[in-house]
Amino acid sequence: MSGDVPLAPVLRPMGVGEVIDAGFGLARHNYRFLLRIAAWAIIPGFVLAAVVDLISPVPNLGSAPMVVAVTVSSIAVALACGSIVDPDLFPTGNQPGALYRATLARLPSLIGISLLAAILVVPLIIIVPLGVFLGVRWSMVLYAVIVDRRGPIPALRESWQLTRGSFWHTFGVLLVAAMLGGVFSYTVDGLFLAIGVILRLLLNSSTALEIVTNLANGLSALLVTPFTTAINVMLFFELKSRAGGFDLLLRARQLRSTE
Repeated sequence: MSGDVPLAPVLRPMGVGEVIDAGFGLARHNYRFLLRIAAWAIIPGFVLAAVVDLISPVPNLGSAPMVVAVTVSSIAVALACGSIVDPDLFPTGNQPGALYRATLARLPSLIGISLLAAILVVPLIIIVPLGVFLGVRWSMVLYAVIVDRRGPIPALRESWQLTRGSFWHTFGVLLVAAMLGGVFSYTVDGLFLAIGVILRLLLNSSTALEIVTNLANGLSALLVTPFTTAINVMLFFELKSRAGGFDLLLRARQLRSTE
């Protein structure tokens, strides 16, 4: 990656399509680097999941380490994307080891956010419009924790402030990113599910299906996470640019490969 890029005044707010395009540009120009970051967790997670599936009598137990690996890799990729947009995030270099150490340091706050979300989820499911509204207003909570190192409550406040006056803008970006990621993930998962079913019939073993399913989850996460995460990180910085003068457009034009 090239050297630090100085901050500059905001040129203008970005539209939904511009944020999506900037996120794709971020992932495309740095795809090999982001794949390597994701692979640091996903490959060991898949190996562990396969071993668990082979030795455990409990069905689908191997999915647990795979879920953990995909979650940890997503956090590390978000940090990697943030460090590309804002090199000051890791002034000494955004190498895999540094990114994963930072990921571990942020886990307590992320666990706190998850527990808080678990408490709120029941009433939000019952009152769907309220759930959608709060989901959008608090959609930047994870990135406030990951990028800005906020605690759970400060992260909620920051997300609320960043999305103030930008509800539909934020909703549009999140919706498009989710649709794009979902289409690709379902395509990969469907292909591997068919392979797993064939292997189960040939080998008469449910373990083969479980291993192939975990492989599908890991591969789709490995391929899709850089793009969906880059879009969400771009949205986070774009919302910050509206509120605090971070020139995302200038940064987007100066993106370079990290290789």
